[in-house]
Amino acid sequence: MRIRVCIARAGVVQQVLLELETGATAGQAAQASGLVTADWPGAIGIHGVTVDAGQLLADGDRVELYQPLAVDPRTRRRARAARRR
Repeated sequence: MRIRVCIARAGVVQQVLLELETGATAGQAAQASGLVTADWPGAIGIHGVTVDAGQLLADGDRVELYQPLAVDPRTRRRARAARRR
């Protein structure tokens, strides 16, 4: 199976194209890509839909690695609103 693994960091998108055996999971693809470490705290998605690391992959899937949020969006909106007042 051909799988593409992507991650966006500081405005730069990194992509790795992998050849994996049938029955591979999203978590295995993330580890095989070398883009993240074993203790990586982010989420995994396939074609924009968040999935569990145990999700089986199909040929042509795009596995996306999502970074944890640095700031809660609600907190950021409140701070922006407070600065405008």
